[in-house]
Amino acid sequence: MTFIPLMNNITLLIVLGISYGLIVRHWRKGTLSFSIAAGILFSIVAVVGMINAVVLAPGLIFDGRSIIISIASFLGGPVTAIVTVVTTGAYRIWLGGQGMVMGLSGISESALIGLVFFYLDKKFPWVKSNLSMLLFGVLVHTVMLLMMYLLPGGLQAQALSQVAVPVIIIYPLATVVLCLFFIAQEERVVSENLLKENEHKYKALAEGTNSVILKWRPDGILTYIN
Repeated sequence: MTFIPLMNNITLLIVLGISYGLIVRHWRKGTLSFSIAAGILFSIVAVVGMINAVVLAPGLIFDGRSIIISIASFLGGPVTAIVTVVTTGAYRIWLGGQGMVMGLSGISESALIGLVFFYLDKKFPWVKSNLSMLLFGVLVHTVMLLMMYLLPGGLQAQALSQVAVPVIIIYPLATVVLCLFFIAQEERVVSENLLKENEHKYKALAEGTNSVILKWRPDGILTYIN
């Protein structure tokens, strides 16, 4: 019953997540500007997901914020994590209800696990592999399910029966897809920037050398001369 709303929520997050490519192109990753901009983007996406959440009971909602917050922390680092956690946490407090403590705990654990993988990625190249990303998604959402025991007694069984299966299956897969998509965007931008830099260096070398550099076709037509 909750599969369709959860899938709609994740689809919305994926569509909005495409905007990450614009940030990667306009700000160099690792700079403060990039981290803040990424935090703002992921915060907007997470809050939109919360607005379109699955409502199990008054004040008890489920959405894709754990996916977005964990990825924001993993890719953006501490500053991005802080911006995202503060924004989504404030909105969750504003919503209130019986699931507030569990919701805030889920936000916190998603960010912390994301940061662990962020720092692991600096030391181990295998962290961004498909299997590692799947492990990342499973870990985040297994802990999130355990957070359901923070709910009042009568809501624990209800919440687990309705969302446990989609959360442990769909959410990790969505995490893998988004992570790989964002990583591919980053790598493509790095490759494009490197290519432009090499072209600039080659042009400067070719135009600045004291030797003649010629390029012509087999039919003898000259195509380049410095």
